[in-house]
Amino acid sequence: MFDSNALNGPKMTQDQLARYFDRIRLAGPVPLTLAGLTEVQQAQRLAVNFENLDLMMGRPVSLDLEHLYDKIVVRRQGGVCAELNTLYNWLLYSLGFQVTSYNSRILTPDTYLFRRHRIMGVEIEDKTYTTDPTGIASNEDSYHRRGFCG
Repeated sequence: MFDSNALNGPKMTQDQLARYFDRIRLAGPVPLTLAGLTEVQQAQRLAVNFENLDLMMGRPVSLDLEHLYDKIVVRRQGGVCAELNTLYNWLLYSLGFQVTSYNSRILTPDTYLFRRHRIMGVEIEDKTYTTDPTGIASNEDSYHRRGFCG
């Protein structure tokens, strides 16, 4: 299987992972299971805000991994979908999950103008589950959906 995440550079170091876990108040270690994925996503959603303050201040959005790590983990800010999902993808990849990033669309009457989004598909035991740390693409009762990625 081709590892597209490897094109983005190295995985997080153990020190980076420890600091990230502190940021999202996650004890770890995380098992590479659906329960482990759910635990990481829930911790991320509770600790990191979906917000657009940088955009409102006229600051450019950077998807550079080190910049995102500094902004969200070190400086403890939130971010927009692309920022949160890019960093979350790096986290999952660094933990050892088989993760693929997807462009997506949200199609509901309330959000028809919100046409672009990003989610991840994580393969666990030969099944693919979607995961979204922003909470936009799923409801509170269902963290992961199976079977429509890939």
